[in-house]
Amino acid sequence: MHRWGLVLISMVTLGVACSTNSTSSKDTRLASDKPSVDKSSAANPDPSKPAADVAPVSPSGGLGSGSTAGSADKGPTVGVKGEAYFTATMLPVLNTNCASCHADPRIQAAVRGPLTIFSFAAMRSKLADGATATGNAFFLKVRNQVSHGGGDRCPNGANATPCKEFSAWWTVEVGGASTGKQPTPAGLVSNISSVSDFGRVYGYAYNPADVKATVSVAFYVDGPSGSGTSAGTVMANTAGDDANADGDHAFAYDLPINLRDGKQHKLYAYGLDQNSQTLLTITPVTFTAYAFTAAGRSFFDATVKPKLAGCASCHTIAYEQQYYTLMAPSPASGATAANNDLINKPAQANNTKHGGGQRCSSVTASPCAELQAWWKIEAGQ
Repeated sequence: MHRWGLVLISMVTLGVACSTNSTSSKDTRLASDKPSVDKSSAANPDPSKPAADVAPVSPSGGLGSGSTAGSADKGPTVGVKGEAYFTATMLPVLNTNCASCHADPRIQAAVRGPLTIFSFAAMRSKLADGATATGNAFFLKVRNQVSHGGGDRCPNGANATPCKEFSAWWTVEVGGASTGKQPTPAGLVSNISSVSDFGRVYGYAYNPADVKATVSVAFYVDGPSGSGTSAGTVMANTAGDDANADGDHAFAYDLPINLRDGKQHKLYAYGLDQNSQTLLTITPVTFTAYAFTAAGRSFFDATVKPKLAGCASCHTIAYEQQYYTLMAPSPASGATAANNDLINKPAQANNTKHGGGQRCSSVTASPCAELQAWWKIEAGQ
């Protein structure tokens, strides 16, 4: 057996023996507050310390101490640039975002995830299982589009950490380490990234066989092409999140105001290219969007604005500006008349601080009472 294998077995045996003979030892922390595991209790860490504070080991690259990740599993020498990216960028991102579940076996975790996420070889095989940066087995798992015990790890979208690093690794590792270009799958590469609470659709679409060409995207609501209601088209030709493709292939499109009615709808999006159409990835998308209303504006001007006159020294008392604060978060996201950003600040309710102090003695007192009435009009309640 390799001499390092003997060392590893000896270390593990020692840890087990020590944990059997010692029942009172606990973890100690350095002055810098970095977690450190006492070898005498390595198999029985202090449960009072959160698992998220301790980085996991790499399953086959090195044992680590329970407070460090150990060395990364180098795996086969495939895609040197991609492997270098994994070591320099992916391991720190994975440790920061995933270590609370994918933790060292010596650390308690609420949900126990496998340590193979720290293996270059294991993660590369998942990365290669898919045709795009956002359509591979690794990325879909992270976004919870394939069931993931840790949920969606990129709640701020595919262009935010950690997903932006995961997409970049796909481009380097699978898309071509020497050129940075993606392979050429059949048809369009596309995605709907998100639909905002106010009806703006973000996404991208391009033809990998002709990245200089611009793809048009057509939208249908509450049914596919042929049965749904047409909601317009947009050209995918702006800078933005487009899976690192050559050229500009992103788009942002505001849905017609009649679809921003506070009701739930389904959005279908198609990429149109050379007389063919392709349903964009992640569609249909369910959304609920909101827009300014004539009744709400009238109530604001006549009733709310006069009540907010005392706030004009710090704030712009305009319908549009106050509307966006009133509707954040949106009713579809769980906000209520008595619990939204606009009412929480003057009432200093729901753990919200306000630089101008408490302007409502309670959420039912003026001017918060008027704000609640305005919210109900805008929310259609």
